[in-house]
Amino acid sequence: MNSPWFHAEKLPQVGESWLLSRDEAKHATGAKRLGPGDEVILFDGSGHVATGALGPERGRDGSIPVAVLSVRTIERAGRLVHLATALPKGDRLSTLVDMTTQLGVASMTALRCERSVVNETDARGNRIRRIQVEACKQARCPWLPLLHPEIDVATLAGRGGSLVVFHPGGVSASEVAATLASAVTIAVGPEGGFTDAEVALLRDAGATVVSLGETILRIETAAVVGVAQFRG
Repeated sequence: MNSPWFHAEKLPQVGESWLLSRDEAKHATGAKRLGPGDEVILFDGSGHVATGALGPERGRDGSIPVAVLSVRTIERAGRLVHLATALPKGDRLSTLVDMTTQLGVASMTALRCERSVVNETDARGNRIRRIQVEACKQARCPWLPLLHPEIDVATLAGRGGSLVVFHPGGVSASEVAATLASAVTIAVGPEGGFTDAEVALLRDAGATVVSLGETILRIETAAVVGVAQFRG
């Protein structure tokens, strides 16, 4: 059985201990059926991973100490894909965040468009972070995506760099995937799509307009397909 992963904002050094919170400890000893001495993996979301062993006793608050046995750094592989996306409604946002995090997206930025119906809030940002942490634990991914504040299309256009915009009528993804730089931003519009003016603005900024096929995809589907297509 693979050792379960737990997120630690800052990893301790070898020989030090880290405390699993009461809820995490309950999960480890209950659902995961772990006991004293069993191996767990800690990650900080920045590529650093520690192997540890569960301690023998719970604290008064229900926490369990983890003795750190080794620490290593895992380098990123493949192209860095930064996602700038309009936000879908309801639980579909959870799907978008969960699946793109499992795929190893480097960062996520909420994109405010003319046809957007959902805007970012602080509460939504906190929710996104929780989903990202759980997705990294599930996927054994040591890198948490960076989470940037919401921007509009004009701001995105002004950032420069390698930019791909998903929009009907563009070139096929397979035509451009191999030609992109080592880091690329992919832009996904709202349910009604980018306006002609937004597409023109992004084209003028050097963006490549790419089609994801004949069908019109939901926001979360386009985001997942795009990250998978361009991560390399």
